[in-house]
Amino acid sequence: YTMAISDIENGNFANAKTRLDYVLEVDRDYPGAMETYQQVILALYPTASPTPMITSTPEPTPTTDTRGEEEMFQNIQQLIYSQNWESAISVINALRNRNINYRGLEVDGLYYIALRNYGMQQINSGYLEQGIYNITLAEALGPIDNNADSLRNAARSYLSGAGFWEINWSKALEYYANAAQILPNMYDRATMLTANQRYAEASFHVGEEYAAREDYCGAIPYYEQGMPIAGTESIQLTATAVYLECY
Repeated sequence: YTMAISDIENGNFANAKTRLDYVLEVDRDYPGAMETYQQVILALYPTASPTPMITSTPEPTPTTDTRGEEEMFQNIQQLIYSQNWESAISVINALRNRNINYRGLEVDGLYYIALRNYGMQQINSGYLEQGIYNITLAEALGPIDNNADSLRNAARSYLSGAGFWEINWSKALEYYANAAQILPNMYDRATMLTANQRYAEASFHVGEEYAAREDYCGAIPYYEQGMPIAGTESIQLTATAVYLECY
């Protein structure tokens, strides 16, 4: 967390996000981590982020002309009903910009539903960082259910594993094992590789590291766990050679 703060001070928000992903996976209640994470996401995606909640109490003003607000509110309800989450969020932000006090509690409830479901939709469509952000925004409005939280944790594991890709295969495998267990077909738009595919590839690389140390018996389990997912002919030949060296 301290290293993430240092990254933020130096303007290295991408590094800070990777560190905070790890902090939140280890301890989601770590003091200040969630707030700092939101600041980093806003810095990385300034134009794609929904307007954050504002809870300050405005000064008393004359009665506002609410013509148009009710029509917008009805439109939001229709968009929620049709599961058009992105458009619902856009209209909610427009309504808040016009009159932040209009049906405050009801709008907050609709905002929670739209953010939660849009975040899950984004993660399932490969937009992992954006999905994590929207589910985190929803959490500011109310408790997150297990399904959304589990999906968010899987996305965090996937992104954390990507941070160790080709750098520390054992660590990458640890994260992708978690992501693959929760949602094996999760993928990111940059590579289109699923959590299962990354889990298998990381397994093979860890197996290679064991074999390079001549610990052939130690390498076998890693080939065995990856083979059913992505066992190519060349991998099969390598696994066979490792098996023969062991036994």
